[in-house]
Amino acid sequence: MSDKKKQIDFVLKNIIKALDEERIEHSNDEENLNISCMTHKFGLHIDFMFKINAENMSVMLISELPCIVKRSRTEDLAAAVCFINNFTANGCFDFDIDNGKIFFRMTNCFCDSLIGKEAYEYMINCLLSMLDEYSEQFKLLAEGSISLDEFVDRNGI
Repeated sequence: MSDKKKQIDFVLKNIIKALDEERIEHSNDEENLNISCMTHKFGLHIDFMFKINAENMSVMLISELPCIVKRSRTEDLAAAVCFINNFTANGCFDFDIDNGKIFFRMTNCFCDSLIGKEAYEYMINCLLSMLDEYSEQFKLLAEGSISLDEFVDRNGI
């Protein structure tokens, strides 16, 4: 077994350990190096995925937020995503203007290193914290229930 394959197996094993310890449901697609996950935290149903990129030796954690942004709200949502990302130390929100979807994404490189399950627990907790903090705010803005100014006022740092 190559060193690269050993590292990837180590990463998979540690992600699964972290998910099991957090009691998060998951299904593994080891052939495609993906782990699909689902949990209920903070009153939210949260689906997310770990994607391992064997080529650049990185792990991406990604979750789609549960709202679709209408065309008429795209400018406000794009500005809100930029505003929040400006204050976000780890991970970021992405907004796909073409399909109106918002994602939270976090990446970690494991090239020439061994990253323990604690790093993946941290990624999971960052995701859960960010979704708890901002998911409802993005939804309200997308629906037009609050203005961009109200969003900024509520989330000002």
